[in-house]
Amino acid sequence: MMGEHISQSDIIIHIHLSRLGIAFKYNTTTNIITSREYSDMCIGQDQWLGTLTGLTSSLLLSPLTAKDCTSEHYPYRKLIVPFGKILSTRDQHKIHQTVTIDRPSSMSFSHQYFVFILNDRLKILQSTDSPTGWLYLALLHAMTSHPLPDNYTGMTGMERAFQLLYSAGCWSDQPFDELSLNILGQIASISPKVNYYPEHLTCMEKIDWNSNGIPYSMQHFGYYLIAKKLIDSSQLFNFMYPSLKTNKMPEIFQGKMHNEMLLKKLYWDYRDSYNPTARLSGEMETDILRATSPTPYHQILENCSNITNYSAVRLVDDLYSDGDVNLTDCSTQNWLPLSQWLTKGSQLKTLWVGLLQWADRIKREA
Repeated sequence: MMGEHISQSDIIIHIHLSRLGIAFKYNTTTNIITSREYSDMCIGQDQWLGTLTGLTSSLLLSPLTAKDCTSEHYPYRKLIVPFGKILSTRDQHKIHQTVTIDRPSSMSFSHQYFVFILNDRLKILQSTDSPTGWLYLALLHAMTSHPLPDNYTGMTGMERAFQLLYSAGCWSDQPFDELSLNILGQIASISPKVNYYPEHLTCMEKIDWNSNGIPYSMQHFGYYLIAKKLIDSSQLFNFMYPSLKTNKMPEIFQGKMHNEMLLKKLYWDYRDSYNPTARLSGEMETDILRATSPTPYHQILENCSNITNYSAVRLVDDLYSDGDVNLTDCSTQNWLPLSQWLTKGSQLKTLWVGLLQWADRIKREA
């Protein structure tokens, strides 16, 4: 921090953020902190965004003047967010998690920061860096997500995160760099760890929800799946970029922390609880159904206990199989009393055939 005297009344103080490589100028008379990188912008007095609620490590820049707000020149606000490991904590006395960015001095990319534009017409945040910036913005929305929609975007952080992850800005036809892979690993870790218990059986499922303050309903099973899909898609054309350094896959995709097949099953089980905006693509859902659909049930007849060798029953043929049958003209007899049909002189099979013949005659006469 350095001071500069312009006049006896005006004193300019230079503020340097050395780790990020950005600087500001503070005018003691006007109490305005102007950005060196964006000379027409200053640090806004109101840092409330209406989205990314709970994020503590960010700086909102506002235009110095709102004049000349034509369609060709609209003074969009800018949000500066440093790169780091996104952490979330939840205080029992607060209704929303607090999101911080861990930036140890020994970390890689300690100089890295991202600039996002607040598009007040579309009510969205937009990145100026593709695809890394878009991925980081999706991560921020996911980590600050709440069951209630944001005031600014009108949707939950989870819904906006999935919108971004499916936008063209997040997809790449060349392998992701180390920074992008780091961000994708953080996105994948939002999904809970799942596995079978015991692991060699599939009778019970174990879900270890993250206790980092993110509501359980916001810990989408699809974060891991879509992050893995983004990486796999980016590596399809590796042969076209032989000069690019092959970066190591994030640890989360190498170990057994997540059972991918079980994640797919659980996503489908919970699918109807997700807003359509926060669901996986139709292509991915088709692949999930193909991978998780059980084998159709087919009864094995030779092993069935109720299978017999009985031939089909034919009533009339069976009655005649014992020889001649002396038919009784049932039309000349009274039905009552019923006991007359059970006398010793009456054979039951004779009565049945007689009744059958009588019914057939009535049918023909009708």
